[in-house]
Amino acid sequence: MTAVCKQFPIHVLYLYFDDISAAKGPSVNEREFLNGLAASGIPFTAVIPEPARHVEVLGFQDVLTVSPLRSSRLHQSVFGQLSVLSAAISVLRRSQNKNHHIVVRLPALPWAVNLLALFFPHIPLHVKSLGDTDFLKRKGGLNGLLLKPVASVQSWMVRSALKRVQTIDTVTEKLAGLIARTNKLDPGKIHVIPNGTNTKRFHPTTNHITNNIDISRNQFVVGYVGGQPFTRGGRQIIQAVSRLSDLLPEIRCRIAGGDVQDLERVAIEYGVESRCDIVGKIPYDDVNDFLNSLDVLFATDDSSRAKMLGNSNQKIRQALSIGVPVISNSEAEADFLKNNLIHAVDTDDIDEVCNSLFLIYNIDALQRKAFARKARNFIHENYSLNVLTERRLNIWAAKRSGNAFWMKDDGSVS
Repeated sequence: MTAVCKQFPIHVLYLYFDDISAAKGPSVNEREFLNGLAASGIPFTAVIPEPARHVEVLGFQDVLTVSPLRSSRLHQSVFGQLSVLSAAISVLRRSQNKNHHIVVRLPALPWAVNLLALFFPHIPLHVKSLGDTDFLKRKGGLNGLLLKPVASVQSWMVRSALKRVQTIDTVTEKLAGLIARTNKLDPGKIHVIPNGTNTKRFHPTTNHITNNIDISRNQFVVGYVGGQPFTRGGRQIIQAVSRLSDLLPEIRCRIAGGDVQDLERVAIEYGVESRCDIVGKIPYDDVNDFLNSLDVLFATDDSSRAKMLGNSNQKIRQALSIGVPVISNSEAEADFLKNNLIHAVDTDDIDEVCNSLFLIYNIDALQRKAFARKARNFIHENYSLNVLTERRLNIWAAKRSGNAFWMKDDGSVS
């Protein structure tokens, strides 16, 4: 993306309070956001804790690192935020720029964000990719009882911070509604913007990572990659492979993301251990090759969670960016359902899952190529990192100017 906000220039001060190199969804998405910010041409400064391992965003000259996090939750909640807060205050006090916008990924106990809003009330403050703000209150059992005092403090801190910010974005319509209701916010303050897909990273390739079983192009491979595969689709994949193994002798499954022992036990229980490649956790940089080894991606969430929060599964967009068909549930993004880019099923109904797999298996080569081309173009035009970064920047810039627009290099306005 080469667009720059010429009429209403802004300088983004971006703050992240966790380890941006961690192999978990929020950290991966924030790394990609920094890639999008760097590509946008907008001047920015990012303040993050020193990561545990090197990642590409450390090469950007405007990324400042502060003291690294330690493993204890207390250190992360108190000293980690204090380091980022101190560095942010220093940046703002030294800078002569009058067009700063502060952008944060809200931590669980956002005391530092509240202080920043109090110290600099004249600077627009934005929260990006906000999740379920009342997750502690939803914990049940003994843990929920023990965490009740913490949950009350956390809820107060979050509500206080959200009342002080200019804009909030989150990843699904259901989550936007839930955030507005639980925090008593004007729904107009909340924008639905999924995390963008890096189409330069996720693209078709002939490199395929394999592990325990023979994976070749004459196999039909259904897979999952992501956190908590046992509860988010891994069991259903194994059951479907077992159900279809007589009808489709070439069917195989590949599952990455953890829960190895539980999944291996299920594969043995269903007698398909020789058909299942359960690889455990893989580095983010290997996900593109993993997805390229699949004929179908199974991408869903725990059904009760999806019904409450919606399903903005980044792996759906990554797979479609490559051209891989996807099976998900009806809680997936409406755009994908409307444009027939995913097979929506009740993911707990193995018959429905098997029917969709059989339909995809029977697609001929020309139809498969046409689908892949349509899917890749759709993601590139609507859900790419560049497109969604630009959408955020427009919203933020409008909060200072009241009437922002973006002028591209060719002179056109978007």
